[in-house]
Amino acid sequence: MERPRLFLSAVSEELRTARQTMARTVRTLGFDPVSQDDFPTGYGELRQWLREQLDSAEGLIQLVGVGYGAEPPQVDPDYGRISYTQFEFFYAYKQKKKTWLIVIDKDFPRDKASDQLDLPRDDNQPDRTGYQAERRTLQQEYLAQLKRENHLRHSANNLTELDNIVLRLHDGLGELRREWDDWLQKDAGFKSRTLAKQDYAEAKLDKVAAMLEAIYAASATQTASERTDDAVLRAQREEIEALRAQVQAGAAQHQADLTNAEKQYVAELAARDRVYAQEIVVFRKAVEDIADTPEGVAALTRFNAGDEPGAITVLDQLRAAHNAARQKRADLESAAEGRRIATLALEARTRGKLTTAQVITRYEEVTRLDPGVHWDWVELGRLYEDSGNLPGALRAAQAAGVTAEDERDQSVANNAIGDVLVAQGDLPAALTAFRAGLTIRETLAMRDPANTGWQRDLYVSYWRLADLAEKQKATKEALTYWKQAYDVLSKIDKRGLHLSPEDRQYLATLQEKVRAGAQ
Repeated sequence: MERPRLFLSAVSEELRTARQTMARTVRTLGFDPVSQDDFPTGYGELRQWLREQLDSAEGLIQLVGVGYGAEPPQVDPDYGRISYTQFEFFYAYKQKKKTWLIVIDKDFPRDKASDQLDLPRDDNQPDRTGYQAERRTLQQEYLAQLKRENHLRHSANNLTELDNIVLRLHDGLGELRREWDDWLQKDAGFKSRTLAKQDYAEAKLDKVAAMLEAIYAASATQTASERTDDAVLRAQREEIEALRAQVQAGAAQHQADLTNAEKQYVAELAARDRVYAQEIVVFRKAVEDIADTPEGVAALTRFNAGDEPGAITVLDQLRAAHNAARQKRADLESAAEGRRIATLALEARTRGKLTTAQVITRYEEVTRLDPGVHWDWVELGRLYEDSGNLPGALRAAQAAGVTAEDERDQSVANNAIGDVLVAQGDLPAALTAFRAGLTIRETLAMRDPANTGWQRDLYVSYWRLADLAEKQKATKEALTYWKQAYDVLSKIDKRGLHLSPEDRQYLATLQEKVRAGAQ
């Protein structure tokens, strides 16, 4: 039986050990892991090898850290300037492979300290700090894109958490059970000696798993302070493990009669069975959340008395009491799906395949279901402004300010408010909004002068204020802002950092503005 393959993705200099640990866990789930560690020397261009491996894999798991990693020698024609690790995710997602992204938190053990990542290999590089900062910004922009498009689902603080996340990703228990039953049917001798014990153990496991899954679903809204120890459930788990030992002992008696192929298959089943036991442990932790509530006690009492239907009835009543919370979660899940579709619709509009009104409808639905995402309101405000709905654009920009998650988000909202006010002709109010955004961006730029993204934000704010000053006939003030914008952008260029073609056009425009103002 050919084992399915999973591609494991990470920046090697930062997370090679974590990726190797994840590979061992993936093998216990019945998959063959593959990663850049397997790249054959002398093969050729790395992206072609990555495409071939991803095409033959069932899916991709990527560890997302702070490191950008190595990048192709030329800008990728499909995805722009990206690292090899970023390419792995974008290509897998485009090929409709199953993808899981795990964000590595700041305390996670790394193979190389964060401040030593993404430094140039060439010791003669004149601006090592700027080189590193530019790549760090590119990685942060990648993280922001993943967040906007709602790809992120998991985060890990340590190797144990990472291992547990990977174990929870698999969904093949039902298929595994069917394979096990099929195999038993082919071996009457084994079945006659062990089936009775196996049936009893599996039936008990099924009951416990069903109960714990129900309790786990019902406990989503409970607080951590309600957790307590449950000796009865612990004893139940010990009984299950004893039954499992009996089944394994029966299997050992028959081991000598198995063919080599059957031995290998039984070994794989045993490995997956251990994973199933770990799932029971996960449910055990979840049940602690409601073990001391009246509903939890009643459910456990009925279950231990052999009244499984009665226990399920109690849990059904508890779930019914949580309808509002479940509806909220359903709305958020629907909004996440809608957000991905809206992003595609926005791209289709850029290519002239959808109208602005059609894309607005999708973003309105997303913000109705999940009104707490800053970038949804930013996009909706831009769409409203493009359609001429300035009151709607102003409301969306103000909502973007309310939902801002950090200072940079707030500066984006201030600029959006200012843009709408300019379009409405309220230049004094627009000036107030633009200056508020500038204050934030000057603070961020001073805090980290090596952050190219924040420096770009700063020149954009100066540009907006210069343009507004020209509209107000304030020529001297406009020239001051034009010079400040030119100074920021030209310094980025002189440091040899990446400028987009659009930025280079702006640099030429700024140079002309300053030259003309000096005459």
